[in-house]
Amino acid sequence: MNPRLILLLTPDQQLEELLSEDLLGKGAIALVARNADEALQIVCSRGKELDLAVIDFDDGCHGMTLLSALNTCQPTLSIIVVTSSDAYHAAAIAYANNVAACLAKPILAGEFRILVEEVTELRLQLEVA
Repeated sequence: MNPRLILLLTPDQQLEELLSEDLLGKGAIALVARNADEALQIVCSRGKELDLAVIDFDDGCHGMTLLSALNTCQPTLSIIVVTSSDAYHAAAIAYANNVAACLAKPILAGEFRILVEEVTELRLQLEVA
């Protein structure tokens, strides 16, 4: 099986290191985007290759616009959204835009690893069906 290709959008260096290390440990390749424009460019150019997108969500205009654009550009892409612990509004917006899951910060590596496995496994099952 080819390594998983995962888009990781976060301006948070610590979160990037935690998630990247966890993904690399599972044989995944992380394409890191620093802002919504970079994330959208990656999805539009390599969307069919991506197995998953992990978005550190800004519940302002950029976050809402990005989720909408990702759904338009690559509607079958599984997305996990990471929010600040008090961002209930962001989670509601995320689920309204068909995200697979929402995680509140701080994120535990084990919790993230299990969620990535569940989301990517579900996507593979849907592709086979």
